[in-house]
Amino acid sequence: MPLSQDELLENARKAGNPNPEANGEWIKIAENYRDGDKLRLVNCSGVKGVGDTVYYALFREDKVILKFHSMTYD
Repeated sequence: MPLSQDELLENARKAGNPNPEANGEWIKIAENYRDGDKLRLVNCSGVKGVGDTVYYALFREDKVILKFHSMTYD
């Protein structure tokens, strides 16, 4: 289900990022967002061979245009 920009930022805050608006990846998404684009949470945890497992993404025409990693995972 697509998220609004406000929902995405609130989810990032709930996950422990106190100021996601200052993240460079988020700034690029906000600057490049167009009507018709979708913001989604992508979670590939548990999928073998995938290094980038949890992030938010800006989708345009069903393709990932930009990613936003709201937290650093160890």
